[in-house]
Amino acid sequence: TFAWLLVFSGAFGNLIDKAFIKNLNTGEWVFALAPQPGHVSGVVDMVETIWLGWSAVENIPIISMLSWERYPTFNFADSCIVVGVILMLITMNAKPSSKEKKA
Repeated sequence: TFAWLLVFSGAFGNLIDKAFIKNLNTGEWVFALAPQPGHVSGVVDMVETIWLGWSAVENIPIISMLSWERYPTFNFADSCIVVGVILMLITMNAKPSSKEKKA
């Protein structure tokens, strides 16, 4: 299902994050299976967005998050995993349709 696709895609993205390291001298990302001197590991699939904040909602308690100028940076792979698990939880309790019962 689509939910499993999201979970496995996110897990694969996290594996890619672990497989690449950044050279501190050149700033180049290189593939490595183990730590290397002069390199750091990091996340390569971070998403940073510009948010056109809505100043009209600054004083509304829960919706006030929409007034930010910049939305927080987030990891796309982790987001896929979270959305996939939520979809699994939602569809896990869904009742089968009448067409599925006949088959």
